[in-house]
Amino acid sequence: MPKEYTFLEMCGIAFIASLILFVLNRIFQLIYLCYLGPPMKQVDFPSKGQWAVVTGCTDGIGKQYAHELASRGCDIVLISRSMEKLEMTADELAKYGVTTKIIQADFTEGDEIYNKIEKELADLEIGTLVNNVGVSYTYPEFFLEIPDRTWYRWSKWSYDIASEMAVTQINPISKKLASRGCDIILISRSMEKLEMTAEELGAKYGVTTKIIQADFTEGEEVYDKIEKEIADLEIGTLVNNVGVSYTYPEFFLEIPDRNKTVDNIIKANCLPVTRMTSIVMPGMKKRGKGVIVNIGSASSMIPSPLLTVYAASKAYVDKFTEGINMEYSKHGIIVQCVLPGFVCSNMSGIRRSSFFAPTAKQFVRSAIRLVGTTSRTNGYLPHALFVKTLNAIYSLTGPFAIWLVTRSMENSRRKALKKKGKLEVSNA
Repeated sequence: MPKEYTFLEMCGIAFIASLILFVLNRIFQLIYLCYLGPPMKQVDFPSKGQWAVVTGCTDGIGKQYAHELASRGCDIVLISRSMEKLEMTADELAKYGVTTKIIQADFTEGDEIYNKIEKELADLEIGTLVNNVGVSYTYPEFFLEIPDRTWYRWSKWSYDIASEMAVTQINPISKKLASRGCDIILISRSMEKLEMTAEELGAKYGVTTKIIQADFTEGEEVYDKIEKEIADLEIGTLVNNVGVSYTYPEFFLEIPDRNKTVDNIIKANCLPVTRMTSIVMPGMKKRGKGVIVNIGSASSMIPSPLLTVYAASKAYVDKFTEGINMEYSKHGIIVQCVLPGFVCSNMSGIRRSSFFAPTAKQFVRSAIRLVGTTSRTNGYLPHALFVKTLNAIYSLTGPFAIWLVTRSMENSRRKALKKKGKLEVSNA
């Protein structure tokens, strides 16, 4: 007679079976990617375009990519900052009988580098691009101990930073901190909105406020100015919320004024969170206490076509926060990354709240309760449910999940362009 299983035993068997299937699936994927797939899907690189461009090409991985592509018949454009190494690499590639072109460029310099490269490549049929250029630490080091990192002084004040686009989103954060007795430093590029927010906080909560007008898409002088303004303050809480996004979801090559928009997104979303942490955290470490909240985006956790650059920049915020937390939580500093979904704000363009798109006030009321509880959160239960559900679908059937998100983004894009067309007609 067949054995009868209890409910718990059946659950255990189902769990073990699903675990075995999961492991077998991963093993098959690994075998396919490493052994079965490559022979079946060999790419004929020259057929995509005769020229291949390799950046960071004079050493290591980049240099080997240049050799492999040359051995397969591609002419090679080598881009690096050392002319001597460029010439040596070009000489090495001569054995493959291909044409080489060298461009000396230092990617740590300004926009003129890209103008120079664009002119040099203008007449070439480029079929392959290998973006390998990169800079890292000389050796592993704690963030505050990095050589040549600028040193600052700091406060028991709470410190909010926001772009003009996100002032309506930052207000609830400022209000929540002010309601808990924190004096507030507000940093944004709109003096009018700064003054309105400061007056509101002072009148309602009786706290001291300080305003600093700054545009984070500008250069180093912004951080020098902020350093001087907050030099004598004891900052206990830092909320890095500054952010810039697209006006509406858009395909990368169709982004209006693409180069400027992309530069501004990267400058505003990646550099300020790093530099402001660098300014404020030494004092927190010295006192053995402090709170740093970095606002990322749920778009960095899920497939995000048509928001590619924005999502990628927010992935930096997520990873940066993770590392800072690992390095400095032992010094009594609470470090958290908040990754919200859609919130009613000027940046999102959403005017009416819903279950999945709360008001900024509702979101912050939920998110601030989680400070000290977890180092990484969506901040709001419906946002967490959405992310987990979409990622679960993605793990089961990636193409379907991508199709769902892409279709949603394309619908938003279509509505935005339709609205933009009406505005242009009315303004004509």
